[in-house]
Amino acid sequence: MFPDAPTERGRRHLETLARMAGGDWRAAIVFLAQREDVERFQPNHREDPRFAEALRKAWEKGVRVYAYRAAFNGRVLRLLGRIPVELPGG
Repeated sequence: MFPDAPTERGRRHLETLARMAGGDWRAAIVFLAQREDVERFQPNHREDPRFAEALRKAWEKGVRVYAYRAAFNGRVLRLLGRIPVELPGG
């Protein structure tokens, strides 16, 4: 789940993407989980409900939401594949 602490900056970025997607622009956000055992992505509504709501609203406005899991060995980041995104109410 993301974020692990409230992120006003992250929420503002989502709001900007939502405004862009509502016009002539296409917008997307990519979440990268640097863990091999991750099975899905969810916003952390308990830790930051404002971010979770902003993500859901951005998605409703047309922002594409992608999530991937990856392995990082300290030097090389290797994408392991896309994981499902679960948005409450979405």
